[in-house]
Amino acid sequence: MESNIRRISNFLNKINQNKSTNENISKNITPVEELTPTQKNHYREMLDSFFKILDEEKIERLEDLVKIKPKHKGYVDVTFVCYLVTKFVKPNFMVETGVARGFSTYATLSAMEKNRKGKLFSIDYPTTYQDVGWLPRGKFDENWVLIIGKSKDKLPELLDKLGQIDCFLHDSEHHYKNMMFEFKQAWKHLRKGGVIICDEPTNAFYDFIKEVKPSSSFTIPSRIPEGIIIK
Repeated sequence: MESNIRRISNFLNKINQNKSTNENISKNITPVEELTPTQKNHYREMLDSFFKILDEEKIERLEDLVKIKPKHKGYVDVTFVCYLVTKFVKPNFMVETGVARGFSTYATLSAMEKNRKGKLFSIDYPTTYQDVGWLPRGKFDENWVLIIGKSKDKLPELLDKLGQIDCFLHDSEHHYKNMMFEFKQAWKHLRKGGVIICDEPTNAFYDFIKEVKPSSSFTIPSRIPEGIIIK
């Protein structure tokens, strides 16, 4: 079991070492543009295997996520967090900003499939990745809506249409102004007990916590930390 965990975690580590460029991530990873359909399916199969391992984790409250990391002895990232948070919260509506290849999207939709409920709305403005969301596309189309554009233009309108959401993931531009904008927009529509996930929390994450005084907040330490805010 542990060898499988380490193998899959190392695989995710290689995939996520450089999310901001299209360069060959490692000697063993092929650039997305050159992937064949068979290779793309291999990515999906590896993630599905990872999720089966995560299914064995028992979470009584979200703070337990911090305790899981040492057991995996590998890479913990937004894919890991989105899957477990979605399984625990069982959202009806979740919104994410930032898609790229679609690893967090695939994780969220996989958990929704196991929950037998939920719809994910994703906003992305493609720059580096022209084939946005290729990973989940074709498998989860019924429960997924991809909106192309910048969050400053698309997020308020989307949230107004949805009314109330259960989860929100920030994984778009990680600069202060944009992060605070997204947090504040999501917070207005987030239900009591709902969750904000923040990939790579910075000062904006901690300043927002001071401002809204949520019921709980914490970070999951890793090479790229993940932040959690519970309303």
